[in-house]
Amino acid sequence: MVSNQASSSLPELPAGVYRHYKGQYYLVLGYGHDSNYADRTVVVYVGLQLEGALPNAPRLNVRTVADFFGLVGSGQPRFSYVGPVWSGEPDQGHDAGAAPHTP
Repeated sequence: MVSNQASSSLPELPAGVYRHYKGQYYLVLGYGHDSNYADRTVVVYVGLQLEGALPNAPRLNVRTVADFFGLVGSGQPRFSYVGPVWSGEPDQGHDAGAAPHTP
């Protein structure tokens, strides 16, 4: 399904570290444009934990805006904002179930 979101209606997305509901941490770079679909905006992010990563495997990830900000089966957000930087520690005292931060 293609997301038809104009840039003016996009949710605020602070660049920084986000925690996936399964526990992994990612650095969100911001919004990107899908070159194959002029009206499709994606969130661009990269994993911060490399344990078990395959050599030469793709590192950048994209998700549609709806998928990135969506809720998973348990009703919690797929991604939660942690902050502008990450210490490398699994728990920085932030609520892992909190919605992405929108200042």
